[in-house]
Amino acid sequence: RSEGIQNPFSDVKETDWFYESVLYAFQNGLFKGTSDTVFSPHASMTRAMYVTVMGRIAEINPDDYKGRQEFSDVPAGSWYAPYVNWAKTEGITLGVGNGRFDPDGLVTREQMAVLIVRFYDAYKIPYPEATVKSYPIDLNNVSDYAREAVLKLWGCGLFQGDGTGCFNPKSNATRAEAAKLCILIDEAVEKWFIETGKKPAAEAEEPEKDTTE
Repeated sequence: RSEGIQNPFSDVKETDWFYESVLYAFQNGLFKGTSDTVFSPHASMTRAMYVTVMGRIAEINPDDYKGRQEFSDVPAGSWYAPYVNWAKTEGITLGVGNGRFDPDGLVTREQMAVLIVRFYDAYKIPYPEATVKSYPIDLNNVSDYAREAVLKLWGCGLFQGDGTGCFNPKSNATRAEAAKLCILIDEAVEKWFIETGKKPAAEAEEPEKDTTE
């Protein structure tokens, strides 16, 4: 997937488990680095970052969602505002209450699961076939609002645990974890775009060019 791509990040080595994921996410315009030469794979994802990545996977045109303020704490001119507005319009995010989105809040693994399921449902994207028969052993730690989403993604293998059978729902997702997950989602979305004719195949090959983040 990442053959022939120059790795610009000093903190992403070929021996790292997330090497392929990070380069794929970078090459396909889903993630930027935190600088030109640093990716910060172990840093936590903010809610603004994650919704932005989802909007890039959906290949939205940010210009279509500029100039309005859906949440009191999302300035209309911020780099993430169009993506947050898109997510609100599609019912992917409902905010955190009191008209706020909490863009700088760290996204937990269970929050990511809920956002992914709402994204799939908003675009009517089919889920992979459920193949995992077990449940996370820490299922009781998953918030009620997120339980159905976590089980759905766990069952079809889109969201995995830590190797001991735990989902760790309250843990903050790292940028490396999010990049790995986004590969699976992006490939499914691209396939769906092409099969349904929503996006021409030629367009799907071109990474989105932008200057955000």
